[in-house]
Amino acid sequence: MQTLQIVITLASPVLLDTLSFFDGILAWCAVRDAHGDLSVIERLPLKSTGGVYHASWGLESREKLPIVADPRYITKRGLDADMDPSKDDLARYLDLDQVKPTHLLAGAGQYKGFLFALHPIAPRQVTFWAAGDGDEVRRLLQKHLAYLGAKGTLGFGRIENIDVTSTPEDCSLVHDGQVMRPIPTSALALLDPKVQAVLKGWPLGVSRVMPPYWARTGLVECFMPRKKSLPVIEKKAA
Repeated sequence: MQTLQIVITLASPVLLDTLSFFDGILAWCAVRDAHGDLSVIERLPLKSTGGVYHASWGLESREKLPIVADPRYITKRGLDADMDPSKDDLARYLDLDQVKPTHLLAGAGQYKGFLFALHPIAPRQVTFWAAGDGDEVRRLLQKHLAYLGAKGTLGFGRIENIDVTSTPEDCSLVHDGQVMRPIPTSALALLDPKVQAVLKGWPLGVSRVMPPYWARTGLVECFMPRKKSLPVIEKKAA
């Protein structure tokens, strides 16, 4: 198993609230490669310790892409022709005293097809760390991953380049004193002493530790990453 750095260069802003964990992205690619066989999620080409893949979430570069339009409100289906999707009109239309846009189920139910919020982020590059089979990771990404985030068919999150390289150390669980992914407390004794030292006293939460991360089943007590404390990746000098 190799220790890896994966740098994804973007050509357009991403519609996403938080960046995905790398094993979730790779699982999506692997399922497509296996023609929909979900069992491949349990055997991704990544190192696993205590049932946890060595795969970080993404860090944004300081260099940003321009956002040339406001994509926060995306319409899945047609709205009233005279509706102005401003804050006030949206509030009247959806009765936002009772429900927030980010909590709407746009795929079904009372609010199907209505406006919902997707917030853009615009890093030029997103960097992930992992440990696994570098050749197979590279193959899956280059074959199946064309965009990050939501609404890729509308041009958001378009990927310009994917670079997978070896690194001298494994930064997929902790990096620069920060936790890089949910790590279950049950796996603590199995981890490298350097990782254990970072986790000592680290805040706890609950999360899934395997894809799909959007599922609300299988939640366990974890050491959780803290997005506000994560560093950004400086652009290297030429």
